[in-house]
Amino acid sequence: MLMKAAKNSAFCYVTDISYLAPTLISISSLRKKLSTFLPVTLVLTLKENESVSDLEEVFNQLSIHVIRIDAKDVEGISKVWAPGHVSRAALGRLLLHDILPTDIERIVYLDGDTVVLNDLLELALAPMSSGTVGMVEDAISFFRNDKSDNGRSTREHLSRIGLKPDDPYGNSGVMVANREDWKSLSLDALEYLQHSSECCPPYHDQSAINAVIGRRRACLSTRWNCQSRFAQWDDTALSKASLLHFTGAKKPWMGSVYPWQPIFAEINELRDGLNIPSLPLKTMSADELISYNSQFIRPASILRKYFDLRLRRRPQLISKYDNTCII
Repeated sequence: MLMKAAKNSAFCYVTDISYLAPTLISISSLRKKLSTFLPVTLVLTLKENESVSDLEEVFNQLSIHVIRIDAKDVEGISKVWAPGHVSRAALGRLLLHDILPTDIERIVYLDGDTVVLNDLLELALAPMSSGTVGMVEDAISFFRNDKSDNGRSTREHLSRIGLKPDDPYGNSGVMVANREDWKSLSLDALEYLQHSSECCPPYHDQSAINAVIGRRRACLSTRWNCQSRFAQWDDTALSKASLLHFTGAKKPWMGSVYPWQPIFAEINELRDGLNIPSLPLKTMSADELISYNSQFIRPASILRKYFDLRLRRRPQLISKYDNTCII
């Protein structure tokens, strides 16, 4: 039964040219860690003048099934899109149920700004109840009740999408579902975006998904989606994680940025193992790196991490959440 489930599962990514290099790095890390061969499907949104014909060797090297779709197919899904590092291509994940090969019954979706540290077969075979979609809690949930500007703005955002103060709010960078359940949730999220997209920034379709998911949410442990803030709050987070998710604008392929310095060399090794010099990959200058990293090593920042009760409690809150998860 497990082998049948594995054969009917596929890892899926959705991206555009601007984010293709990081996505290929992520897929390379996935391929190196998977103990059982599983399909990897890449949905690539392309504009009229864009081509990836020179990357066929890389696609073959990583055994990727590439599905090309017109960028126009996703650009009109959401009327409102706040500027930032998140591309509209991400909306393509809400179309996966229609465009994936028909033999795929279990979808394991991963964002392109991830790196796999350990085997994800357990994630692919997660014991999902019928009608549910697996997600990891988003980092904002762990400071939403703070008496701070971040806490207030987070509560205001969650209220705009109809969530109560203690309702769960999942991160859409890693999601697991059977195909029909993915379809049901996606159709509801697409409808929400058509009527209420102005409520969704800065988290876009992630907030649309959370607005409509309700009791269909199955909780996955943070080990499957270790977000940047988790690693900032807890020095042991990286050692416990199976998948790292580089949320926020500063990514480890840009340079040795906090808190991802321990995997900077691995990111470079994964990139160097691929023939992708023509693809854009944003980097930071030495001065930019020093400026960014300095905020985390200032004495005041270090003292706050150890003496601010809110920061000290966050690893405990995360551990409490993890104990409630299905895997």
